[in-house]
Amino acid sequence: MISNYRVPFSSADITADNGFIYIQNLIEREQESVIPSTAQSHISEFQPPIIVSASFAHPDVPVHERERLAIPEERLPDALARGASHLPGKRKELVVVSTCLRHEVTTVGIDHDELKRLICIMSGVDRLPEGGQFLYGRKSVEHVFRVTAGMLSPVVGEPEVLGQVRSAHRAARKAGLVGPSLDELFREAIRTGRDSRDVLPAQDTGSIATIAAKHLSDLPRLPQKRLALVGAGAMANAVFQHLAHTEWEIERFTRTPERLGPDALGFDKLEQSLSSVDAVVTAVRAPLPLVTRDMLQRLQEQREKILLLLDLGMPSNVAHHADLIGLDKIDYFDIDRLATDKRWVVSTAQSEALIATRAVETHARIVNSSLTPLIKALREKASQAVEEELSQAFSRLGDLTQTQKNVIQQMGQTLANRLLHDPLLYLSSHPQAVATSGTAERILGISSTSKADACPDVDHTELPAKDTENTSPK
Repeated sequence: MISNYRVPFSSADITADNGFIYIQNLIEREQESVIPSTAQSHISEFQPPIIVSASFAHPDVPVHERERLAIPEERLPDALARGASHLPGKRKELVVVSTCLRHEVTTVGIDHDELKRLICIMSGVDRLPEGGQFLYGRKSVEHVFRVTAGMLSPVVGEPEVLGQVRSAHRAARKAGLVGPSLDELFREAIRTGRDSRDVLPAQDTGSIATIAAKHLSDLPRLPQKRLALVGAGAMANAVFQHLAHTEWEIERFTRTPERLGPDALGFDKLEQSLSSVDAVVTAVRAPLPLVTRDMLQRLQEQREKILLLLDLGMPSNVAHHADLIGLDKIDYFDIDRLATDKRWVVSTAQSEALIATRAVETHARIVNSSLTPLIKALREKASQAVEEELSQAFSRLGDLTQTQKNVIQQMGQTLANRLLHDPLLYLSSHPQAVATSGTAERILGISSTSKADACPDVDHTELPAKDTENTSPK
């Protein structure tokens, strides 16, 4: 019954041991038990916004495939503009999160083939890599929340992805591509990502740069610890900050050494240094590899000990994997190998439960936003009823002072608000409000939508994924 409905979950429902399982079971109960099976065949005329997303991420999609899709920050505005021009309708919503470990595209209300075509257009490719995920409705919302909270990162709960999602949201807003649905989604995902880290155990969180730095720190003692650090961006600077006060002697290489200081060297000096250092970290955004097969072949002949080569570039800064075959003096780590070998899992039931709860509530609000006309009509009908009854009451009561009329009017409006409280709460936040809104219209005697646009036999809150094979768009 509507009068028994409450906000789906509270913190009192969640325990540390069974939080995530409890939330998942509760979600299923809420979705299955709201309306009887005899009423399931009638789905409301309201067509809610459907969040759709695609994810191409480590470890399912290898780095050499992800780099084909990657959109650097400076090219993101143009990519968003290209994508927007191919989105249907007037209300266009689109957010792209493109990092070294994942490429995420989130939009509203397009089908599987349209989504694949959109990704190809923005990234300038003619096919999508295998291993991508396509998510719809609640599953898409949950995925955005988990990505933002760092639950899918190699260092669980790492803070860098939160900043990357916030930047992507900001870029989409600047491009005019954040409407009410994606604004609600990403604001709540960012808030939850921040809050979920407060319930994680104390840890040294960090990005892929942290993983690389810790990998170097954990190496056995070497006669010398000489590192060639290539790049001057955020990733390279993060590695430098982690190792600056350790035993490592660091030489820095960059395209413009004068900007980095008197000790920095240009790329033209890199090969000479590689013959004597113990390790190399590359973190440069460049269209072609800085460390080529020929360069590594010469090092293979010159070196007596193994060179540790950590490639953090996107695209890769080192020759293709196939070009490294037979070079036994090179121990090569790309982003994927680092992320896999050094994955740290510190998730807790509390953080999982918080994310699941907020995702369900946010999805309900996004879907139920389509019920705004119904809610408005219900409020208007209640106000009209109050006004009509008050008019009749005043005519029978005779002369009343204005103060007395104000008191009676306030009492009438208060009674209406109290009676409306549970129905409005249900319509605004219940996961099945859209599915039962047709019944609500009939019970309450309200008509607020155009029947010409009705699709009574479709549940619009979830879309099937059609085929999930990644093929070239038509």
